[in-house]
Amino acid sequence: MKRNLTIDLLIQEAKLFCELMSNENHKSLIGVTDGKSRWYIR
Repeated sequence: MKRNLTIDLLIQEAKLFCELMSNENHKSLIGVTDGKSRWYIR
């Protein structure tokens, strides 16, 4: 049976998601920016 989504449950699940994602090595994101980052070599 599905549980109703409450603020407390949402916070708990968001925390778990963040912990799991922060432990992953996201190789496809290395060097990726939002396009606003500028690197100048002088």
